[in-house]
Amino acid sequence: LDVMKWQLTIYTGNGCLWKTPALDLCKDAMGEVQRQMLADPYDLVVTKAYRRLDDPSHYADAWKPVADAGSRIAVISDNPDVGEATLACMQRVIFGGQSGECDTPRRQAMEIPDQQIAAARMVPAATVIDLTQYYCDEDQCPAIIGDVIVYRDRNHTTTTYMRTLAPAIVDGIRQVLARPATK
Repeated sequence: LDVMKWQLTIYTGNGCLWKTPALDLCKDAMGEVQRQMLADPYDLVVTKAYRRLDDPSHYADAWKPVADAGSRIAVISDNPDVGEATLACMQRVIFGGQSGECDTPRRQAMEIPDQQIAAARMVPAATVIDLTQYYCDEDQCPAIIGDVIVYRDRNHTTTTYMRTLAPAIVDGIRQVLARPATK
């Protein structure tokens, strides 16, 4: 990050989502985060959430005031949804070219829409960094890509696979920052 001269402020909370209304467990923390982002706008706020969660308007309602205060928002698309069959398959010993039998059909993996992508359409200052092409081809979402196991569980990728996505995420952030800010 030193090479890019970026400074990061990271807000995390186990199960806390940047949405309105915030989950009861997260209300105080998310309220404070929202106040900080409104008081001192960022060049860019990056967010991500599990595709199966919430109504898109709940995200948009939290994002709009921050965008109106001057921050751009980048939404990193969620990874495709994999089923239990894929995870069970990955737990078996696989030799050579047999890993393809654990793939999830793209249609199935993308069946549930990513709610944050829908929310980004509601907020002009929000841009989606879509990583789907790094998970799926036209027909399949492989469980192993480039000899790297993709999924840790149903909705988390492995740390190793996330490292392979880092250049795409950095490139997406650079593209968002290169665009003029909108209100």
